[in-house]
This record gives sequence, structure tokens and C-alpha cells, in this order.
Amino acid sequence: MRNRTGFLSKARDLLGKGLIYLWWPGSGLNRPHADFQSAALPTELPGHQKPQQPAYYKKFKRIVKIRGFQIEWFLQYPMRTAAKKYGTGILTLAFLAFAQAVAQPLMQSAKNPLERFNPSQKQELLQGRAIYEYKKSDDGKGFGQAEIIINTPVDTCFAVFSRLDQQYLYFPRKTRSEIIKSEGATVWLRNEFYFYIGRVEYTSRYTIDQGKRRFDFEMDKSYPHNIPESAGYFLFEKIDDNRTLFTYAATRLDTGYKVPQLVQNYITSRDLPGQAINVKKRIESGGKWTTAAQ
Repeated sequence: MRNRTGFLSKARDLLGKGLIYLWWPGSGLNRPHADFQSAALPTELPGHQKPQQPAYYKKFKRIVKIRGFQIEWFLQYPMRTAAKKYGTGILTLAFLAFAQAVAQPLMQSAKNPLERFNPSQKQELLQGRAIYEYKKSDDGKGFGQAEIIINTPVDTCFAVFSRLDQQYLYFPRKTRSEIIKSEGATVWLRNEFYFYIGRVEYTSRYTIDQGKRRFDFEMDKSYPHNIPESAGYFLFEKIDDNRTLFTYAATRLDTGYKVPQLVQNYITSRDLPGQAINVKKRIESGGKWTTAAQ
């Protein structure tokens, strides 16, 4: 008969006790007894203790959760089943190979936001130009967004952009950006623009997430406004220690004027990249550049 105890001891020494105890728990000092008696064993015995998961398993679990899966459903059941058929040692090696081949690239791609762009878009971004994308929202409607690389650390980008009341100095056609109320991470900003259609004014409610370095905004209709809808977000993502990817998305915009969709898309495709370029200039100048310098 194969010496299972010796095999497991070697496997424990090489790979850690976590996964082995997960599938084949020890029976403590009660080895001669049958499985049906194990329920009567004291809870301090190894077979009744919650197994310790190794560090790589916990790290992989975090990676899978980040990607939107539940590791209990994604791995535990098939791995328990396979362990009975192939043995824990072999399965553990397969798990480590899978984690390195699949999870590590996913983790690396999650760190670099440039990986989500196609080669043509990435080339444009690396050459310092802004790109425009038309996205589909969950409700089936489309919206535009612009991205650009800012050659400044992400924390500095966030700090400069956080001065929301200075937007009128560098946002195209913006003539007013006044903070009228502030509550914790929420700021109400009074806006005034001069667009092709005339003067537009409304109040935006900004929700600031410092951890994600994201500014979500939507129009607060309890304040005076002369357009039906305005909402979107600004996002700063770290590329490396000296570069940041900036995204400006206008997820909902309704000027109240009947403009053909083709014309509206054309205007948006020019305005959003233009604003992204101005944000880049403002931040890279340390918060000194203004549209008056053009």
C-alpha cells in the first residue's frame, strides 16, 4: 500500500500546510477510529480546526475578487473534487502554475491602465495626444469620453485638480466655477459656460473619492439651471511613478436643444479631448497655466 503519510509530509514541507489541511484534515490522536466517530472528537484536534490558508492562496483570492469572481465558487468545489481523484500534492502544483500563468498577468494588467487600449490608441496616448472614445452605457445609451497621459505623479494630479473653483481658469469656455457648499467629500460647484447655443449655467454636485482618485459629478436640479441634464466623471489612474492617465467622461448631457445626434457627437468628440488637453497643461505647469496664456 502506498505510504500516503510520507507523501503528505513531503508535500507539506514544500508547499505549506494550508491546502493539504483543507482537503485531508488530520485526525489528531484518534487515528484508529472510523470516520463516523470523528464528530465525537474534541474540537481542539487538527481535523476540527479551521485550516490555515497559505499566503499565495490568500493573494490569489484577492486577485480573483478584484476581477469580480467569488473564489469559493470559482475554485473550491472543482479543486476539492479533483483532489479526491488526483491527490492533493499534484493539484497544489497545478494550482500554483495556474495562479502564476493567469492571475499574475491579470494583476499586472490591472496595474497599468494603458493595457486596455488597442495599439493605435496607445500610440496616440504615448505621443502626448488626447483620444476620444464612444462608449455604451448600461441603459443602452452612448456617451463620450477622452483620455490623455499627464507627465505628473498621480497624487500631484489629484491635488491640482481638486481646486475645483479654479476650473474657469483653464476649462474651455468656462467663465464661472464657484464652490457654494461643501459637506465632507461632496462639493457643490456653480458653473457657467458660453457654448455655441449661448450661456449655460447650472450647479454640479461633485462626489470626490480620494482613494480611487475620481470625481463624479451630476447636476443638482434643486438649484437654478437652464439645461435638462449634465453628469460625468474625471478619473486619474497611475501608469508609473511619473505618468498618469486622465479620463474625462460625459455620461449624460442634454442641452435642451434639438440637435441631430451626428452633430452632437461631432461637437462632443472635439470638446472632450480639448478639455483633457487643457487639464494636462494645467497640471504639468504646477497649476499655473491658464487659457489666457493661449
